[in-house]
Amino acid sequence: ISAGMKDFDFKGVKYAVTSYDVIANYKGNQTTFSVKGGGFNSKVNKAINTTASGNSITFANIKVKLKIKGEKTRKMGGLTFKIK
Repeated sequence: ISAGMKDFDFKGVKYAVTSYDVIANYKGNQTTFSVKGGGFNSKVNKAINTTASGNSITFANIKVKLKIKGEKTRKMGGLTFKIK
């Protein structure tokens, strides 16, 4: 997961995802787990690969930090994807 600002004039200013939660249906149960950083770990990959067609996966509580020393972490909105 990455963060950016559309039509932002300052090209050198970037955000890094520090953490997020994944909400997915696994074996008939809704499961939520937290991920550090912006990458997909084995749990995220497994959730994506085992979610049945028609179900959705939500990436929630996405936290980002401006890549400038001393900046605070900010909470962003979530994203939901329906699996086809």
